[in-house]
Amino acid sequence: MKAKTFLFWLLPCLTMLMVSCLGGGDKSLLDADMADKDTLFPVRENGKWGFIDPEGTLVIPLQYDGAGLFYDGRAGVIVGDKYGYIDKAGNYVIEPQFELSGNFQEGLAVVRKDGRFGYIDKEGTMVIAPQFEELACDFYNGLARVEINGMSGYIDKKGTLVITPQFEDAFSFSEGLAAVQIDGKWGFINKEGTLVINPQYDEKSQFSEGLAWVMCNGRYGCIDKEGKVVIDFQFDFAFAFHEGLATVCQNYKCGCVDKSGKFAIPPQFDFVGSFYNGLAPVCVNEKWGFIDKGGAYAIAPQYEKCYTFVSENVAQVMLDGKMGYINRSGKFIWQENSRYSSL
Repeated sequence: MKAKTFLFWLLPCLTMLMVSCLGGGDKSLLDADMADKDTLFPVRENGKWGFIDPEGTLVIPLQYDGAGLFYDGRAGVIVGDKYGYIDKAGNYVIEPQFELSGNFQEGLAVVRKDGRFGYIDKEGTMVIAPQFEELACDFYNGLARVEINGMSGYIDKKGTLVITPQFEDAFSFSEGLAAVQIDGKWGFINKEGTLVINPQYDEKSQFSEGLAWVMCNGRYGCIDKEGKVVIDFQFDFAFAFHEGLATVCQNYKCGCVDKSGKFAIPPQFDFVGSFYNGLAPVCVNEKWGFIDKGGAYAIAPQYEKCYTFVSENVAQVMLDGKMGYINRSGKFIWQENSRYSSL
């Protein structure tokens, strides 16, 4: 499998794990972690969206032009070209009024109004006035990344710039550290803005379970929070640890290593997503299924796309051009009737 094809099939399993900054920006595994565990799931039919429960029963009617997962008891929905939020009873708690909106994280959500980004609380009160024109991200570890004049810095929940925009690029904080780019190289800062790992890497990931993957000379290795290399630079690609395992890829085949760098699942798949609730999505010959932590198939590859088990018993998949949800046995609890070009 050539590199371009490999990267194409890598993307679907990452999509559900992303948290995006409005206006562009970093991507993170934190998104799936932060979704409500007793969540409802957005479904689509004939261009309209509603929500099902974990048994597949439609509990909020198909009525929205777009919908997302629940975070902090709120789900973003789109009506026409405006974004708002509902509760789990389907009631509007914040009427559609924004040009864009993000997920609630740590009690706040980033929104765009009149072309500028600000932050609202769960009642819809604008607690940080719209003022950022370029980019604004979700809050993690009490800080949110923003971009001003092309440089990244961080604000607190009062909207105060606590780390001056000075970085060419940056990630959100995770486990008390954030990756930042200076002169084309990546290092890590603490919440005071002090460099604790000097910029020296070509690529980076966020810290997860105490470790972060970084790249030097075209190979990925793993460091701890002191910058010590704990897994040698040897992989073509590597992705954050989750549930004790991390996906790594060599020669366009992927497996999983433990925190010592030992293969728990040898490289044999075209891609392996992160483990959530004991299962990970995998791609083999352009078909997707799920494996357990021993590398055995829990659900045989058969889908066009699949995503993580964000909740214990429900995962989103695509089959025959149709969006659906399956349980841990691979049985559909819901599948749309009409074909749709993409999730």
